[in-house]
This record gives sequence, structure tokens and C-alpha cells, in this order.
Amino acid sequence: MSQNIESILLFLGTRTRELREYSHLSQEELAEKADLSLSLISKLERGQSTNITLSAILNITQALNIDLVDFLNDQPVQQLELQQLNYALKTLNHAEQKTAVHMFLEIINFKKRIKILLKTIMLRLIQNFYYINRKNSVHFNAVLLCSKFIFRNQLSSINIRISR
Repeated sequence: MSQNIESILLFLGTRTRELREYSHLSQEELAEKADLSLSLISKLERGQSTNITLSAILNITQALNIDLVDFLNDQPVQQLELQQLNYALKTLNHAEQKTAVHMFLEIINFKKRIKILLKTIMLRLIQNFYYINRKNSVHFNAVLLCSKFIFRNQLSSINIRISR
């Protein structure tokens, strides 16, 4: 197999995995949505599928809700989402655009309020724990470090996604 074909297959596999993981799909789920075999998806993502067809790539792009051009374009996923959002907004009339933007801003504000609420709850829990266990400062420091770690991970795991 020529080096050009190998690099294309590697790109297709890497891109498929990137977009699949971003969509929170397992290989099995993608295979089912794309009406392809799990073996094909697995081999494709490892760059080992030599019999991938354009039809299969089109099925994958449809299952991932992405245009073929965007799939083949090596843009970061976040930029693709912005392009899709921009395209979707352009298809709406002015009143619908205003409503959509208002709803989007409400979601952002809601997410901010959730973060503040989680922070407040975590701080109250830490304070309560401290007052109960203030005699054992080594134990408290360990719990405080664990709480901070958990809190950071909780905030980073808050993702509000709108799917079609």
C-alpha cells in the first residue's frame, strides 16, 4: 500500500475517532447508527481498514451529524460546532433568531449559576467538615485536597449539549 493511501486511511480513522468521542458514542453505537459493522469502525479508527468505501464514510458522517466536507476538513471540533450553529441560525427568520439567541444566553447563564451553586455547596460541606473534625488537621487537609480535586472535575464535567 502506498504511503499516500496509508496517510489518508490514518486521517480518516483519527478523524472518525475524534468526532465519535466528541459525540460521546462508543464504537458499537456509531456502527449501529451508521449501519456498519463494529469491525469496520474499529479497523478504520486504527488505520487498518483497506476496504473503506465512500458510502461507508457518508454513513459515518450522517451518524455523527456532520457534513462530508467538514468531516474531511481537519478543523477542531469546536470550530465545526460554531459553523453548524451559524448555519442553523441563518436558516431561521429574524424572530426565530432572536428567540434562539435568547435561549442560548439563558443556557449559558444557567450553567454559570450551576457552577456557583456547586461551589457554594462544596465550600459549605468543607466548612461543616472542618468544624466537626477540627482536632484532626492532617485528616482535614487530606479531605480538603480531595474535595478540591473532585470539585474541579465536577466543574469540568458540566457540559450542556443541544442535539438535533
